[in-house]
Amino acid sequence: MIITMPYEQQFFSALALTVSLELAAGIILIKMVPTLFGMGELVPSAKGAKGANKAQEGTHGSQAAKARWLKIIFGIILASTLTLPYVWFLWPFFFQERITYIIISELWAWLMEAIFYRFYFDMNWKKALTFSFILNACSFLIGLVVMW
Repeated sequence: MIITMPYEQQFFSALALTVSLELAAGIILIKMVPTLFGMGELVPSAKGAKGANKAQEGTHGSQAAKARWLKIIFGIILASTLTLPYVWFLWPFFFQERITYIIISELWAWLMEAIFYRFYFDMNWKKALTFSFILNACSFLIGLVVMW
């Protein structure tokens, strides 16, 4: 017996999976190469502020680090959450052929998220496009395996 979920439930499952995968990929990528993607200033530094004593460094450093990571986490979640409804509910009406729908909607999500990252994280265009591409490729490819 095959049990199918309503389309809206499938969407929320896909949203949870997409956000989780893109968030994990983004955090791993930022931790591995923070300066490559222009996020060196967002990632908590191993060094404290120059001239700060240990007590100040611990309090202010950890608060600043938390704020930076919250900005990163919020930005990745927001980008995915804003684009996925279009992929699921808008683009299928314009493109009936599945392969065309997938190509157009994935390109659109990649570019819209890149624009978002460009301004939200103050990245240059090349870094924003690359960052968005890697996150979307991870969620798309792993999503294919998990959802089908």
